[in-house]
Amino acid sequence: MQLKKVKIPLYHGLLTIIKTDNLEKVSEKYKLQSLHGIDACVFRNYRENGSAVYFMAFEKNINPGIIAHESLHLVGLIYEDIHAKFEIENDEPQCYLIEWIVDQCHNFLKI
Repeated sequence: MQLKKVKIPLYHGLLTIIKTDNLEKVSEKYKLQSLHGIDACVFRNYRENGSAVYFMAFEKNINPGIIAHESLHLVGLIYEDIHAKFEIENDEPQCYLIEWIVDQCHNFLKI
């Protein structure tokens, strides 16, 4: 299991990107429900001080579409935590955050 940890700019929190040969290992380590049969997932935990730690885990068959898909899930979690709503008519903040997440994943996963 390979991990990359990076602080999320502006929105705070920590992003941990995980590349593994078996998502069930991630499930066991982080006490999640079974991840059998899926190639990627997003989840979060909270530290004792209340700050969020976000996770993106990828198993195999990683492609740009999967990264984009999971990135949007992550933006949703971040926005939920900061009590922001998705803006349809002014979506630039969401787009910049997705761009940053995709770049982080792309650089680490090397696809």
